[in-house]
Amino acid sequence: MTSQDRSRVVLGFAFTYVARMTGRQRRHAAEWLALGLTFFSGTQLFCGSHRLQLSTVSARSEAKKAQPQVLPFVENDYAAAQATAKKSGKLLFVDAWADWCHTCLSMKNFVLTDPLLAPYGTQLVYLAIDTEQPTNQAFLQRFPITSLPTILVLDSDEQVVARWTGALTAKELVLRLSELLTQQHKQRPKLAEADALATQGRSKEAALRYEEALMEPGARPRALLGLIQALATTGQTERCIEVYEQHAHQLGHSAQTTDFASYAASCVDSLEDADRRQKLRRRLRSDLEQLVADKEAALSVDDRSDAYGTMIELSDALGEKSVGDALTEQRLKLLEQAAQAAPDSIKAATFDAHRFDCYRRLQRWKPAEEMLLSSEQKLPHDYNPSARLARLYYETGRIDEALQRIDRALSLSHGPRRVGMYELRANVLNSQSRTREAMESLSTAITLYKASRPASQTGESARLRSLQKQLDSLTEKLLQQPEPIEQPAPKAVDSPRGPQPGKPKQNQPIKKKPEPRYEPGMPVAEKKKNRQLAKRDSNLK
Repeated sequence: MTSQDRSRVVLGFAFTYVARMTGRQRRHAAEWLALGLTFFSGTQLFCGSHRLQLSTVSARSEAKKAQPQVLPFVENDYAAAQATAKKSGKLLFVDAWADWCHTCLSMKNFVLTDPLLAPYGTQLVYLAIDTEQPTNQAFLQRFPITSLPTILVLDSDEQVVARWTGALTAKELVLRLSELLTQQHKQRPKLAEADALATQGRSKEAALRYEEALMEPGARPRALLGLIQALATTGQTERCIEVYEQHAHQLGHSAQTTDFASYAASCVDSLEDADRRQKLRRRLRSDLEQLVADKEAALSVDDRSDAYGTMIELSDALGEKSVGDALTEQRLKLLEQAAQAAPDSIKAATFDAHRFDCYRRLQRWKPAEEMLLSSEQKLPHDYNPSARLARLYYETGRIDEALQRIDRALSLSHGPRRVGMYELRANVLNSQSRTREAMESLSTAITLYKASRPASQTGESARLRSLQKQLDSLTEKLLQQPEPIEQPAPKAVDSPRGPQPGKPKQNQPIKKKPEPRYEPGMPVAEKKKNRQLAKRDSNLK
C-alpha cells in the first residue's frame, strides 16, 4: 500500500465519523478535517520530492544534450557557480527560468544558443536556475523572482549589478554583456540600485529609484520597463498609465515594447472610469498592431505572439470578440509556421503553449490534441504536453482521460507549477462526484503554494484565497450530503414460480443501446449527450 493509499484510508474513516455527527458538530469538525488534509498533503509531498527530481532531471539533461552549448551553463548549483565566479574574479550571469515559461524556452532555444554570444562564453560564469526545482529554494528566498524569465548579474559580493526581465534578442544581449565588461554599468548607479531593490521584492522603493535612473545616460529603456513593472506590481495605476502615455514611443519597436504594453494593460483594468478604460485599450491595441505589422522589427516569434496575446485580451475587454478571434487566427498562423520550420521537436515545442491557447479559443480540439499527443510522444519526460492534454480533455468532457493525463503530468513535474495541476485535478475529481479526493488535491495545492512563496511575501494572497474558497465550498458540499441511514437487512422472501409482470426473464439479457463511436476532436455532445461539461477553473497552460 502506497503512502497515498494509506492517507485515503485514514481520511475515509475521518469522513465516515464526521458523517455520523449532528449538523453543528459536523461543521466544527470540518475545519479540523481541512487542516488534517493539508497535513497529510504536506507529508506526501515531503516523502515524494526525491522521486520527482529523478524524472525531471532526465528531462533537462535530454534538452541540454540536444542543444549546442554556446554559453557553458552550470545547472542549478548556485554555491558552485558563485565560488567559481569569486575565485576567477568574474561576474555571475544567472538565468532564472521554468519549463512552463514559453519566453524562457524561446530564450534558451533561440537566443542563448546563438553563435553571436560565443566570444562571451569565457568572460563570465553562467548559471541556470530552474525556479521549479525544490533544491533552488534557498536561492529564490534570497533573490525572489517575480517575473520570468529574469536574468541577474551578480558581483563577487553577491550584489545585484544588473537585472533584465522578459525577452532579449541575441544582439541586445551582446550589447548588454559588452557594457558590463567595459564597466559602463558603473555610470548608472541609480539603475543598479533600482535593480537590486526590485530583486529584493521592494517594488515601491525600486519605482522611486527607476524614476531617478531615467536621467542617467543610456539607462532610459531599461529604467522605463523596470518602472512600469514596479508601478503595476504595487498598484500605482495612475502613474503606471501616465508612464506609458508619456514614454511608450521612446522604446521603438522592440521586445521591451510588448512587455511595456502588457504591464500598462494590467493597470488599465484597475481604472474606475469605463470610458477612459476603453479609450486606453484602443490606444494600446493600435500601438501593438503597428508593432507586429513592422516586419523589420527585431522581434522573435515569441515576442510577436506575446503582442498578439495582449491585443486579443484587449479586444475581449472592449467587447469585440470577433476582432479577438481574427487576431487569434493571425497568431496561430505565425506559430504554426514557426513550429514547422523548427529544426527539432524541442524547439518546435517552444510554441506549444501559445498554439494551445489559440486552439482552445477557436475550439479546434482535434489539431490541439494531435499537437499535444505528438509532443508527449517525442518529449516523454516533459510534463507540459500531459498537463495541457488534461486541460483539453476536462474542457471537452472526457473526464477519465483528463484524470489519467493530470496524474501523469504530476508524476513528471515539481515545484510551484504543481499548484495549478492539483487545482485542475480537484476539478476533475469533483466532476466525478469524488468530493473527498478533490478536497485532498486542493489541500495539497494549498500546501505547495504556501511552501513556494518567498519569505518577503506576507499575508494572504488572492491566489491563496481562491484555493481556500474552493476547499471551503467542497467541504460545505460534503456536509450537505445526506447522513447515512442504517437500513435493516431485508428478509429473504421466496419468489413465486414463473416470470413476474414487468420483469425480464432471467435467461433473456437486457438489450443495451449501443454507445456512439467517438473520434478525437469530436465535440463532446457527439460522444455522450447526457454528460455535463465540467466548469472551467483557473488557466493552466
